[in-house]
Amino acid sequence: NEDTESCCQKTQITVSMNCYAPPGESAIGVCAYAEDVLEKVNAQYAGMMSGYEIGTAVIDDYLKALKIPCKLIFEYEQCPAFNVSGSVIYPFADFMCKTHVLDTDVHLSAADRARLFMPFQFGRYTGQGAEHPVSVNLGFRPAMLLLFPINCPAVRLDLQINALKNYFDILFDGVHSDMVSITNSGFTVYQPSNIPSDSSVRSLNESGAYYGYAALKP
Repeated sequence: NEDTESCCQKTQITVSMNCYAPPGESAIGVCAYAEDVLEKVNAQYAGMMSGYEIGTAVIDDYLKALKIPCKLIFEYEQCPAFNVSGSVIYPFADFMCKTHVLDTDVHLSAADRARLFMPFQFGRYTGQGAEHPVSVNLGFRPAMLLLFPINCPAVRLDLQINALKNYFDILFDGVHSDMVSITNSGFTVYQPSNIPSDSSVRSLNESGAYYGYAALKP
């Protein structure tokens, strides 16, 4: 993502340092000491450090002391939610952001992000009539469902039986409907078997009719 100011991104940082041997200490001794220290740092920041390196002992010309170059290699996620303001100093682990990124109050999970950018799932189905309820598999239980006709008015008067047919419906999970059942994986629509004259009914599974739907993800 080019917008590096507002997204988390993988970053690698190498911290270079020198370990100096006290007077009389051998190169082997200071190497063992450096490895012990770096191993503890590596354990403390497990999951953030990808390792460390210990170089060859050399004489520091300025200090005239034995030194061993070391490197700490970190791989972490830069996070736009991390801010330092005023004189506030955050712990190093918070800066490295590993546990911070797992905080779903601050960061969106993959499922949350999918709901945010595409909260509705759209589709269509063909009515099969009263004897054949139509089940639509969404892969989730919709929190809200909108059903509407395609190439047909939302409400139409059927002159043959003198009945007003409503091809449109909106319902929420937990609200009972005799023509629509919300399931854990989607929904099922029904059609009344008998439509009495001078009545008004919801016709959501009329044989041969085309319907669209919009399902709100939970």
